[in-house]
This record gives sequence, C-alpha cells and structure tokens, in this order.
Amino acid sequence: REEAENALSHCEDVTYAATAQLDEAKENERHALDHLAARSEEDEALARRMLAAEEALAEKRAAIAQSCLLEAAADVDLRKALEREGGLKQAIIEETETIVEKERALKDAVTARRLLDVELEA
Repeated sequence: REEAENALSHCEDVTYAATAQLDEAKENERHALDHLAARSEEDEALARRMLAAEEALAEKRAAIAQSCLLEAAADVDLRKALEREGGLKQAIIEETETIVEKERALKDAVTARRLLDVELEA
C-alpha cells in the first residue's frame, strides 16, 4: 500500500510538473503568436511604406523624364533660333554689302556725270 501511495504521490508530482510545463509552453506559444502578429503588422506597415516610397520615386522619375523632354525641346528651339539669328546676320551682312556696292556705283555715276558736265561745258 505504501508503495502504491508513493507511486501515486510521484504520479501526482509528475502530473503537476507536466501541467506546469504545459501551461508555460502555452504561455510561450501565446507570446510567440502575439509577437508574430505584431511582427506581421510591422511587416505590413513596412510594405505599405515601401510601396508609397516606390510610387513617389516613380512620380519623381516621371517628372525628371518630363523635365528632360522639355529641356531637349528647349535646346532644339534655341538651336533653331540661333540658326535663324545666324541667317538674319548673314542676310544683314549681304544687304549691307549690296548697299555699299550701290553707294559706290552711285558715287561712280555722280563722278562720271560731273566729268561729263565738265567736258560738256568745256
């Protein structure tokens, strides 16, 4: 009988220890699940922030690309304006040369007329 009581007492001790270990394991599991849930929420928040950052970056890249296109168009317009300005300068130079030639011709004609007038008077 004493052996049975000792065995029963031992079984109760083992059962109590096992129950305590089971309770501790359940508590650890609950903490782990809570931590996992919190981590999952953090991961989701991080994913949302990353997505927002990627969208902002894409918008900035699009704005930069648009700016580059506008700058290229402005460069083309500037080159065209410089070409037109160069053409206008050349036209002015040519017109000035024409005027100078006509003035020389006029002076020559006036000089020739004076010489003829002098000859006619003589």
